[in-house]
Amino acid sequence: MFWIAFVVCQAVVIVSGIRQEQRAGLWSWSKFIFALAFGALEVIILLIPISLIDIKSPRFPPALGARS
Repeated sequence: MFWIAFVVCQAVVIVSGIRQEQRAGLWSWSKFIFALAFGALEVIILLIPISLIDIKSPRFPPALGARS
């Protein structure tokens, strides 16, 4: 359920940033692609460690706590 809120929050930030850039006349497709790539990087940084660490590993609770 948390990931839905994260996706919505990320979309709101991206859309508001695009709107601000459009009002200022500074918007470009490269900035849009960069924003999407940065959002994907954030998701990767959050999800990959959790999915790769074994649940029985002593490193799992700190990794799970760092994600929350």
